[in-house]
Amino acid sequence: MHLELENYQQMISGTCKPDDRLAWVQHLIDCPECTRHYRALRELQQRMHPKKQTHPLRWALGVAAVCTMAVWPYFQGPKTQSAEPETLLSAENDWQPLGILEKIEDQNYRQAIIEWGQGKTVLEVMKAKNKG
Repeated sequence: MHLELENYQQMISGTCKPDDRLAWVQHLIDCPECTRHYRALRELQQRMHPKKQTHPLRWALGVAAVCTMAVWPYFQGPKTQSAEPETLLSAENDWQPLGILEKIEDQNYRQAIIEWGQGKTVLEVMKAKNKG
Protein backbone atom coordinates (compact mmCIF):
# COMPACT_ATOMS: atom_id res chain seq x y z
CA MET A 1 0.00 0.00 0.00
CA HIS A 2 1.27 3.47 -0.96
CA LEU A 3 -0.17 6.88 -0.09
CA GLU A 4 -2.40 8.64 -2.59
CA LEU A 5 -1.87 12.21 -3.78
CA GLU A 6 -4.86 13.33 -1.68
CA ASN A 7 -3.19 11.87 1.43
CA TYR A 8 -0.01 13.87 0.75
CA GLN A 9 -2.03 17.05 0.20
CA GLN A 10 -3.94 16.59 3.44
CA MET A 11 -0.72 15.96 5.38
CA ILE A 12 1.05 18.99 3.90
CA SER A 13 -1.94 21.30 4.43
CA GLY A 14 -2.65 19.90 7.90
CA THR A 15 -6.28 19.06 7.16
CA CYS A 16 -6.08 15.31 7.85
CA LYS A 17 -7.54 13.56 10.87
CA PRO A 18 -5.10 12.79 13.69
CA ASP A 19 -5.63 9.04 13.37
CA ASP A 20 -5.02 9.09 9.61
CA ARG A 21 -1.95 11.27 10.06
CA LEU A 22 -0.49 8.83 12.58
CA ALA A 23 -1.00 5.91 10.18
CA TRP A 24 0.44 7.86 7.21
CA VAL A 25 3.50 9.01 9.18
CA GLN A 26 4.08 5.41 10.24
CA HIS A 27 3.90 4.40 6.56
CA LEU A 28 6.33 7.18 5.58
CA ILE A 29 8.82 5.84 8.12
CA ASP A 30 8.61 2.35 6.60
CA CYS A 31 8.34 3.27 2.87
CA PRO A 32 11.26 5.18 1.29
CA GLU A 33 9.37 5.69 -1.99
CA CYS A 34 6.43 7.45 -0.27
CA THR A 35 8.92 9.47 1.81
CA ARG A 36 10.60 10.73 -1.40
CA HIS A 37 7.19 11.66 -2.86
CA TYR A 38 6.15 13.44 0.34
CA ARG A 39 9.40 15.44 0.55
CA ALA A 40 9.18 16.40 -3.12
CA LEU A 41 5.56 17.54 -2.80
CA ARG A 42 6.27 19.43 0.41
CA GLU A 43 9.26 21.18 -1.17
CA LEU A 44 7.18 22.04 -4.24
CA GLN A 45 4.42 23.45 -2.05
CA GLN A 46 6.94 25.54 -0.07
CA ARG A 47 8.45 26.94 -3.27
CA MET A 48 5.04 27.76 -4.71
CA HIS A 49 3.72 29.30 -1.49
CA PRO A 50 6.66 30.50 0.57
CA LYS A 51 5.82 31.54 4.08
CA LYS A 52 6.63 35.10 4.95
CA GLN A 53 9.48 35.15 7.33
CA THR A 54 8.85 37.17 10.42
CA HIS A 55 11.65 39.26 11.71
CA PRO A 56 11.31 39.53 15.47
CA LEU A 57 14.05 42.14 15.64
CA ARG A 58 12.27 44.38 13.13
CA TRP A 59 9.01 43.99 15.04
CA ALA A 60 10.73 44.76 18.36
CA LEU A 61 12.42 47.85 16.92
CA GLY A 62 9.08 49.09 15.60
CA VAL A 63 7.44 48.66 18.99
CA ALA A 64 10.36 50.38 20.70
CA ALA A 65 10.14 53.32 18.28
CA VAL A 66 6.42 53.77 18.86
CA CYS A 67 6.84 53.59 22.63
CA THR A 68 9.69 56.09 22.50
CA MET A 69 7.61 58.54 20.49
CA ALA A 70 4.71 58.10 22.89
CA VAL A 71 6.67 58.83 26.07
CA TRP A 72 9.28 61.27 24.72
CA PRO A 73 7.22 64.41 25.48
CA TYR A 74 7.00 63.41 29.16
CA PHE A 75 10.79 63.37 29.47
CA GLN A 76 11.15 66.79 27.86
CA GLY A 77 9.93 68.52 30.99
CA PRO A 78 7.56 71.44 31.13
CA LYS A 79 7.67 73.89 28.28
CA THR A 80 9.48 77.01 29.32
CA GLN A 81 8.23 80.35 28.19
CA SER A 82 10.60 83.11 27.27
CA ALA A 83 11.81 85.11 30.24
CA GLU A 84 10.19 88.31 28.98
CA PRO A 85 7.41 88.78 26.50
CA GLU A 86 7.99 91.10 23.57
CA THR A 87 8.89 94.54 24.76
CA LEU A 88 8.38 98.00 23.38
CA LEU A 89 10.43 101.08 24.17
CA SER A 90 8.33 103.27 26.42
CA ALA A 91 8.38 107.04 26.79
CA GLU A 92 10.76 106.69 29.76
CA ASN A 93 13.38 104.99 27.51
CA ASP A 94 13.27 101.69 29.35
CA TRP A 95 11.95 98.36 28.16
CA GLN A 96 8.56 97.41 29.49
CA PRO A 97 6.67 94.28 28.60
CA LEU A 98 3.51 95.14 26.73
CA GLY A 99 0.79 92.97 25.27
CA ILE A 100 -0.58 93.43 21.77
CA LEU A 101 -3.46 95.68 22.87
CA GLU A 102 -1.13 97.82 24.94
CA LYS A 103 1.19 98.11 21.93
CA ILE A 104 -1.69 99.32 19.75
CA GLU A 105 -2.83 101.82 22.37
CA ASP A 106 0.73 103.06 22.84
CA GLN A 107 1.20 103.42 19.07
CA ASN A 108 -2.07 105.37 18.76
CA TYR A 109 -1.01 107.61 21.64
CA ARG A 110 2.39 108.25 20.04
CA GLN A 111 0.69 109.06 16.74
CA ALA A 112 -1.61 111.51 18.54
CA ILE A 113 1.42 113.20 20.14
CA ILE A 114 3.13 113.48 16.78
CA GLU A 115 -0.01 115.06 15.31
CA TRP A 116 -0.51 117.36 18.32
CA GLY A 117 1.24 120.33 16.79
CA GLN A 118 -0.90 120.02 13.70
CA GLY A 119 -4.03 121.70 15.03
CA LYS A 120 -4.95 119.25 17.83
CA THR A 121 -5.47 120.42 21.35
CA VAL A 122 -4.20 118.78 24.53
CA LEU A 123 -7.76 117.66 25.25
CA GLU A 124 -7.92 115.73 21.95
CA VAL A 125 -4.59 114.04 22.68
CA MET A 126 -5.80 112.99 26.16
CA LYS A 127 -9.06 111.66 24.66
CA ALA A 128 -6.98 109.52 22.27
CA LYS A 129 -4.97 108.21 25.23
CA ASN A 130 -8.08 107.36 27.29
CA LYS A 131 -10.06 105.97 24.36
CA GLY A 132 -8.08 102.66 24.20
